[in-house]
Amino acid sequence: VSVGIRNFWYVKYFGLAFGRIIVFFFLVLVIVGLISIMIKVSHRKTMYYLFKVNSYAFMVVISLSALVNWHVVIADYNFSHSDSSFIEYSFMAKLDNSALPLLVKTRAELDVIDQQQQQAMKFDTHMDYFISSKKYEILIKMKAREFVEEYENLSFLEWNYADEWAYRKLKQSGYLNNIDFDSDWFDLIR
Repeated sequence: VSVGIRNFWYVKYFGLAFGRIIVFFFLVLVIVGLISIMIKVSHRKTMYYLFKVNSYAFMVVISLSALVNWHVVIADYNFSHSDSSFIEYSFMAKLDNSALPLLVKTRAELDVIDQQQQQAMKFDTHMDYFISSKKYEILIKMKAREFVEEYENLSFLEWNYADEWAYRKLKQSGYLNNIDFDSDWFDLIR
């Protein structure tokens, strides 16, 4: 319970991340394990029962977790909660290409997010390991440009739905037509 509560607060104030999602799945497996142990003891079941139930639970959790594109979920959740939770731009920029349509933000949107972050976060976010929204914007522009160039040269054997969805969304938004770099972009990347 304590780990679940702490993980909930981490998500609330620092957004979703892969490790936090894994903790929630782990807690589900722990609950199933505890219940199966209680049933084993109270109904005098065998170790085989315990192994079988927990193996099935593990397989169900792994299978259900594989049905979701967590990169898209993380990008959507974190940006939609930017008024109350910290956005770590360097983490967001490393998300998969399938999340690019949600990672793309205009300068105006990033300015609003920066204002929200300054009001919501009471700690210094100007450390060396945090990147600025300007650097994030440039990294995403470069990532989008590379993604589109690579995607347009793929063979049908390399096709997957997540990349197709991202490509279509980027094309429909018109974002790719507006990719330009300021003269100081190289300094920001270094």
